Amino acid sequence: MNTLSFSFPASAAELTAGQLTELVAVLHPGTTVQAFDVLKASSFGEGMVSTADRALLHLHYADNPAGLPQQVMLKLQRDIGPIIKSIYINETRFYLRLAQDCGITTPRVLGGGYDTDSGAYGLLLEDLSLQGATFPNVTNNPEPVAHVSAVIDELAALHARFWQSPRFAGDLAWVETHLQGPVSDLLAMSIPIVCEEELKQAAFKRDLIAALGMSLPQLVESTAALQQHQSTLPQTLLHGDTHLGNTYALPGGRAGLIDWQLCVRGYGMHDVSYIINTGLPVAERRHHERMLLERYRDGLQRHGVRDVASLDALWLEHARAVVWQLYVGWLGVSHVNYGWEILATNLQRVATAWQDLETGRAMRPLLAS
Repeated sequence: MNTLSFSFPASAAELTAGQLTELVAVLHPGTTVQAFDVLKASSFGEGMVSTADRALLHLHYADNPAGLPQQVMLKLQRDIGPIIKSIYINETRFYLRLAQDCGITTPRVLGGGYDTDSGAYGLLLEDLSLQGATFPNVTNNPEPVAHVSAVIDELAALHARFWQSPRFAGDLAWVETHLQGPVSDLLAMSIPIVCEEELKQAAFKRDLIAALGMSLPQLVESTAALQQHQSTLPQTLLHGDTHLGNTYALPGGRAGLIDWQLCVRGYGMHDVSYIINTGLPVAERRHHERMLLERYRDGLQRHGVRDVASLDALWLEHARAVVWQLYVGWLGVSHVNYGWEILATNLQRVATAWQDLETGRAMRPLLAS
């Protein structure tokens, strides 16, 4: 169902109506795209594109029995070869197999597919701007506590829906973990390389981890210990990459999640801690984080989870989760991805959380075992 029968282009300029028709036909057979206009295209290096390029399209249908919208967002492979194909496949599987069943706010998918050999993929999603969506980042988030609270509510609903689900041994067996699967293998192979390169080039990153009493090998070791530990805790479906830039705000105070490329089965505090530490300025995080953890805990219980950890236990896992946020989340990210200010602010927020939460001390029992 997910494999493309053609070589999908890495550029909107090479796209054809027939290729779009094939994408849509995966979920909406009988729909035909006759022509399309490219309204806007965004590529890597333009400040807000990380792993996939995007194109805003206006579709002209010959047949549209499902009444699909005309203005859509297309995600497509960056032209860098097959090395990161696993994250494209992972995201496409989420949207085609699970998005409509995940029970939270995320973009409606119109169609998609991938090529397992080349990693080429196309993913057609609704244009969220038509709903009045806005996309906060660390430089522009006018109501950070309200927005992060709304994201926490979505995460509680998501995690409760798949809490210790038997489906992970059935129709959701394709969902990877932080310890096993192509995405895990990709990160284990690539993150040390990109982090080492970034540390060579960026003095502020070298100073930052030195101020935390850490080195790159220690971060690698700590991340492995953290993920092994989290695998022993209650498992659920995770977004996997819940930094502020992967969320959106809707009118009425609602929030949603985009960019599901790192979707995995794992421990819920991985998601929750990341949005708290990146979504709030330092002073507000210090003031509100315990309230937000309690909000998450209450949300799980409200949605029917019985074996919810105590607030103190969640606090400890919140402190430990910072390891992944620093190492995988931001240390290896180039300024080309998001710009210097967004990169530096996220790193500062995560590093400050490490100090405030005493992450090093929280990790000691896991490293000693």
